[in-house]
Amino acid sequence: MKQPLHKFLIAVTIIALFLPKMSTAEHLSVEESIRERIESAAEILDLSIDNQPLNSQKGLISFYSDRQFSKAWLANGQPTPQAYQLMQILNSADQHGLNKSNYHVTAINERLERLKAPLNESEILILSVDLDLLLSDAFLTYGTHLLQGQVNPQKLQSKWDTGRRATDMVKILSDAIDTNSIEQSLNELMPKQPGYRSLVRALADYRAIKDRGGWPSVTEGPSLRPNEKNPRIIELRKRLVASGDLANDVALDNIEFDQSLQQAVKYFQKRHGLETDSIVGRATLEALNVSVDHRIAQIRANLERWRWLPEDLGARHIMVNIAGFALDFVGNGEVLLHMPVIVGKTYRETPIFTGSMTYLVINPSWYVPNSIAVKDKLPILARDPYYIERNHMKLYRGWGANRTEINPLSVNWRQVNPNNFPFRLVQKPGPKNAMGKVKFMFPNPHNVYLHDTSEPSLFNRVDRTFSSGCIRVGKPFALANLVLENNSRMTPDAIREAFDQSDQKTVTLLNPIPVHILYWTAWVDLEGVVQFRRDIYNRDDELIQKLQKSF
Repeated sequence: MKQPLHKFLIAVTIIALFLPKMSTAEHLSVEESIRERIESAAEILDLSIDNQPLNSQKGLISFYSDRQFSKAWLANGQPTPQAYQLMQILNSADQHGLNKSNYHVTAINERLERLKAPLNESEILILSVDLDLLLSDAFLTYGTHLLQGQVNPQKLQSKWDTGRRATDMVKILSDAIDTNSIEQSLNELMPKQPGYRSLVRALADYRAIKDRGGWPSVTEGPSLRPNEKNPRIIELRKRLVASGDLANDVALDNIEFDQSLQQAVKYFQKRHGLETDSIVGRATLEALNVSVDHRIAQIRANLERWRWLPEDLGARHIMVNIAGFALDFVGNGEVLLHMPVIVGKTYRETPIFTGSMTYLVINPSWYVPNSIAVKDKLPILARDPYYIERNHMKLYRGWGANRTEINPLSVNWRQVNPNNFPFRLVQKPGPKNAMGKVKFMFPNPHNVYLHDTSEPSLFNRVDRTFSSGCIRVGKPFALANLVLENNSRMTPDAIREAFDQSDQKTVTLLNPIPVHILYWTAWVDLEGVVQFRRDIYNRDDELIQKLQKSF
């Protein structure tokens, strides 16, 4: 017998378990019905209620098989206290940004109410079977969503490759039933990181703002500047009071852009990643007029991203927020170093993934990737073949030991095109090297790494999408010190000497350091301030739409 058919028989057995004892004639009738179902199903496994397939069919079959098909949520014909406890939890699923309609809440409530009415044995039987299956499926589905998210990040256009958590959900359900620990078991499935819990509280706060009426928009117009007077400033005050950026004890009808309002605007700008100049220009006005509904959706999307992370980020780890243009070096739960970063351009996006830093290179050469060579450098060389010499580069034909150096002036660059580019560009160590003084390596299929830069002035920009995918770090030497601290066979003096010289030096780490390249557009900082950032790669909308959909 094929496996799907075998599973279908088990599913039917689950239902048969709930049936009252029957006479031999009734058994025969059931057997005939089973036969007809098998023939009509044609090996299609279909555990469904109200013509809707249940979400965790394999899990349900395993769960009820392991318990010899006994009921899990009913006793003496009535729902157990555990059933009502689960319903209370499911009704509050939106606290985590999840949609309770995905957990059969309506169907379960309907059956709970109907069981209170006078019914015959056949009706009670059908309702009891439905209710038990629905509650078990709801636990398995909700628990899975808390553990690893509702949306599969591998099915998004922009994949999130960080290694999601996994566990035996059937065992979790069985233990929760046997030990009467429904709430505790589900709570243990949610992310343990403080950032997740803080964002859950932020979601509640922003929903409270919505319940109070949200915030008004500020009318379009010329930039609003400190000390000027303008009727639109009344709108600005009301907007900032509603979101908590300005104290609610101010005179709302004041049309002057006074000192307190300047500080409130600057505070708003800072927590939205804007230029903190107290001027309400185009970018600030655009952020002010984002609706509270969208901010709530943004928080929900980022809660989902937390659920995609591994269980253990590492006692010492590096976390990069692409959308926030920032890097944190974390040790034992404490941020030891924070710095700005430069990330990939909007057409050369920095990918989202987790890697393991195993070595760094001091005074590195830059082996220009072929994609950059043909797209960026070739047009320059066609105009200016001296570019290679001026930027301390060398031109090679071939690879490895068989490569030969080529004089760039001997090449007719106008006849070279991206489809016949047999060369390799290598930039020597030095002040013009695009890698700067150090690069931090965590081998990955994206060929992305952290490195210093020869253009530190770019860190003064608010939006920092300037790289070709790699991440330029604002404090390379401080990062190197932390990475190498008690983590290399080189002494601190030897490391300092290597930085002072110009020779290339590879330093292997004794203990690899996890590196998490992530994408947060909403989070809560260490001071408890809710931060929002512009969705630079347009990744929020797709996720928000999928979260809003019911199964």
